[in-house]
Amino acid sequence: MALSSATTTRVAVAVDIDDRKTVEQSLKDAERRKDEFLAALAHELRNPLAPMRNAVAILGRKGPLDPEVAWSRGVMERQIDQLSRLIDDLLDIERIARGRFELRTERVPLELVVDMALESSRPQINASGHHLSVLLPAERVHVEADPHRLAQVLATLLRNAVKHMPERGSISLSATVESREVVVSVGDDGVGFEREAEPGIGLQLVRGILSLHRGRLEAKSDGRGRGSEFIVRLPIAAGEPAAAQMPQRRQAAEGQVSLRVLVADDNRDAADSLQRVLVLFGHEVRVAYDGSSALELGQKFRPRVAVLDIGMPGTDGYEVARTFRRKLGSEVKLVPLTGWGQEADRRRALEAGFDHHLTKPVDPGTLNDLLLMVLDPRN
Repeated sequence: MALSSATTTRVAVAVDIDDRKTVEQSLKDAERRKDEFLAALAHELRNPLAPMRNAVAILGRKGPLDPEVAWSRGVMERQIDQLSRLIDDLLDIERIARGRFELRTERVPLELVVDMALESSRPQINASGHHLSVLLPAERVHVEADPHRLAQVLATLLRNAVKHMPERGSISLSATVESREVVVSVGDDGVGFEREAEPGIGLQLVRGILSLHRGRLEAKSDGRGRGSEFIVRLPIAAGEPAAAQMPQRRQAAEGQVSLRVLVADDNRDAADSLQRVLVLFGHEVRVAYDGSSALELGQKFRPRVAVLDIGMPGTDGYEVARTFRRKLGSEVKLVPLTGWGQEADRRRALEAGFDHHLTKPVDPGTLNDLLLMVLDPRN
């Protein structure tokens, strides 16, 4: 019997990867352009918001107002806050999507996070005349979390309840322990919804932050006009509780000696309105409208704090900061107040010699708290 000889066939396949590389590079370029667009958009939106917030703060410190003026001021204040949060949320969502969102986690009691959330959302709740009830577990519950980001989650849910409810409604915040989870519920008797709530910018950010904490969000409603409930589930931290202290807001002492503050911003409305606000807080303030004038004024005025815009024509805020640091040393505290709020912008500010980093529009009370830190000998 004859045996047939085996034949081996080799097939060579050539794949042209140039097209794939071109597509990948195009996607990277598109992502980069989107990042640049969002950062530029946030910057341009923050700039006009800064003088608006300062002007509203001035109205609020000028004593009793006509009821209509007071109502109008409250509307402007709330809407400016809302726009500011939307800008920050947009950038945070982008950071989460790209894996650049940083958490500073620590072991914290849940009640601390709730108190922080209530502090930031209570003005909106009170302004709408809502009744708020809070019920926390009798035992202290700890979570492993970034307290500020987790407070942001709860504050967003509380403000969401305010937004979707007529005046003088009811909001509840309660927390229970189920197995190794803490379950926080934010409920209201507002407009409700038929299906899963449409994920707006705020809820998208909430879900993103919770996922980074190994938590999740659930939304419930019995239908239109029957209220809604948002449920946050988080793992309980293991081990023994750690001591925690409530953050204390700095207050100016009675008879506080004022600080010499230099404000530099080429947006005259922003600079002038900030000067007026800081004067109302009792500080001595000088204003410059460009970097060169800021340097000249700084040598004469010898400020204790310099609040500098970054994008000034000619000599920008970074160069002003570097020059102040060389010539005035630690005598001056440097604070950028800018529309650029990306993490890279923060790093660049610190490298230029700034001590802090604030994005427009800043709450004038928050800025004053920061100024008062200068009076602390530990700073």
